Amino acid sequence: MMHDMTHIDTIKNCWQEPVYPRPLQKGMTIAFTAPASATNAEEIEVLRNLWQKEGYAVIFGDSC
Repeated sequence: MMHDMTHIDTIKNCWQEPVYPRPLQKGMTIAFTAPASATNAEEIEVLRNLWQKEGYAVIFGDSC
């Protein structure tokens, strides 16, 4: 039995159109967790202040 579309074709087709998330809006929350490199409290506060000044709520996970 021949199928019109294989499972692999279905997977390939779902990636043809890019999917973009909705843009962040002021008042939304940005959460940071598991940074790629070591951070210190001063760097975290700089980042927190930067985003808060732009109008976002900021949360840092325990791993930060």
